[in-house]
Amino acid sequence: MRRRGSWQPELSSSAQTLDGKPIDPKFFMHSKSANPAPGHYNQWQSSTHHIASFNNQWYRKAIEYMQDTNGIKPSLWCGGCHDHALVFSGMMQSHPIREIEHTPQGQVGLGACRATPSCR
Repeated sequence: MRRRGSWQPELSSSAQTLDGKPIDPKFFMHSKSANPAPGHYNQWQSSTHHIASFNNQWYRKAIEYMQDTNGIKPSLWCGGCHDHALVFSGMMQSHPIREIEHTPQGQVGLGACRATPSCR
């Protein structure tokens, strides 16, 4: 696994930033205001990407159980795909998920422009 810089957001995940620095979670929070391509916001709103994080009860319970039994580090593998706002900001590494799962960052899912190929 390639590492850049001193900040290691991914720990056990293969997800990483290009410069190795954290990303402000606000970057992941503005799907509607990001003006995705026409119709993509509505498509995203009804997709599983919209409920990819702790706003999905099955995923939330799985990660709660994983952290209760194995600690935070193993759950970061899942967070690399499911919780961009938490992993890339460093929030998921420094807080048990029960402390942050109901925050806006824990409920955002994958943003419309992260989940829609034409917006990348």
